[in-house]
Amino acid sequence: MSKANKSVVVQEEKITAKIKLDEGGRCESVNGVYSDDDTVIERTFDSEAEAFAFFQHAQDYVYKKGKWIEDPLPEPEPEASPLEILQEENKLLKAQVKSLEETQEFLSDCLIEMSSVVYAE
Repeated sequence: MSKANKSVVVQEEKITAKIKLDEGGRCESVNGVYSDDDTVIERTFDSEAEAFAFFQHAQDYVYKKGKWIEDPLPEPEPEASPLEILQEENKLLKAQVKSLEETQEFLSDCLIEMSSVVYAE
């Protein structure tokens, strides 16, 4: 008695998602409840993995001329820590103090020169 090898092929279902676009064509949301005024298109994915990869970074995709283009949003600049803010402020204050010292020295020299002219006569 021979046993026939049976191979089992598991075929994944395609996944269809409704994607809302903003006025620039950028993906705004996926599979939400949309009104008739919203720009919504359907996209079919061949596998769950492909769908999840898209969903993770959906806001980085723009739909133009029937094609999806990856256009990542710029990363927000990190907020400066309080220490960094104070260090920058300290540099500015030191520069202002140095400038005032130089101005004071200049005015002092001017007074000395003017007094020497006045008392020279």
